[in-house]
Amino acid sequence: MLFGILSLLYKLSKMEPEGLKVYNDFLDYDEFILSEKFSKRPNDYYPIPTNMSFLVKSFDAIQENHNNHISIKSGEVSPAKKEAREWGDDVNILAITKCLLRLHGQGPALEDDYRVLEYSLDPNTLVTLSGNVRYKWKYELIKSDEFTTPQYIMIRKRLLPGLPIKGLTIIENFITPEEESAMINRAKEDDSPKSYQSAAHISMNPADNEKRMFHAVYYDDSEKDKDKREDEIGPLPPPMRKIADRLGEHFGTTFNHLILNIYPATGVVPHIDSMYTGNYIGAIMLITSSTYVMIGPFGEKIPYMIPRRALVMMTGESRFQWKHGVPPPMGPVRSSAIFRRKIGHWWGPHSSNNAFEEYTI
Repeated sequence: MLFGILSLLYKLSKMEPEGLKVYNDFLDYDEFILSEKFSKRPNDYYPIPTNMSFLVKSFDAIQENHNNHISIKSGEVSPAKKEAREWGDDVNILAITKCLLRLHGQGPALEDDYRVLEYSLDPNTLVTLSGNVRYKWKYELIKSDEFTTPQYIMIRKRLLPGLPIKGLTIIENFITPEEESAMINRAKEDDSPKSYQSAAHISMNPADNEKRMFHAVYYDDSEKDKDKREDEIGPLPPPMRKIADRLGEHFGTTFNHLILNIYPATGVVPHIDSMYTGNYIGAIMLITSSTYVMIGPFGEKIPYMIPRRALVMMTGESRFQWKHGVPPPMGPVRSSAIFRRKIGHWWGPHSSNNAFEEYTI
């Protein structure tokens, strides 16, 4: 009898946590090499961009989970933690470098059967945490030696409670390649040095403002507005006016202000645009895709990958209650076209008695 009990306890002590799965050599060679390239620039991506879709297909093939979020991480995860419930029922960790996974949790044998289990993860090893180990155990990722920093990719299904953010709209391929080229060329032709200081807040690093490449600002009422900004060089050019009219038809308003930017690989600090730029802020990504990070009134952060030539429009709650920022991009430049309806001045009184009505949520 005693031997049977001891034997059962021994077997229980050797049981893996329920919901833990380990896949060695998860990706084929070419896919893993591509994943290594992605891992060089830690970031969050939601929705998952097209050039990472092979990862989604590989993960969904074993889970049928329809994952929608990738986090590229570098560094240790310590002390032990559990992922928030908003990340769904499965947490997938793909090791890019060799590292150690430690699991902390309650074993099945006795109430005081607290365990710390350790697994050595080689590059291209996938660990899936679901069920009991997902919700009741904590995990750590630490160095396997003193020289190698853990690098890994997490693919998850973000449940995003309360989303989409009210007033946030993303439309892919809003402009044509020809319209994109026209705006890029116009920014280079009409570059205004006077504008550099006025937009100095855009960079994550103030020193980067001196490296800005091209910046042009257009305002339809610039000729009759005596208090206009120095960098507002004139009304929207005809090709850009067509795009502004298309925006107006889609969102039921008018746009009279445009900023064309081509920067080096700098970011934008999280901010809420001045109330005098109206109730609608529309940004079109030029040259490359870009990540927009929305930061809510309680500090919640939601990243969105905005594809090249796509439009992200913010109005209402997303415009006035959520900050938006842009991390430094992967490519050599960051370029955008910002459409707004200017209803006053950044630095002075309202130019319209209806200004407050314009931006009431």
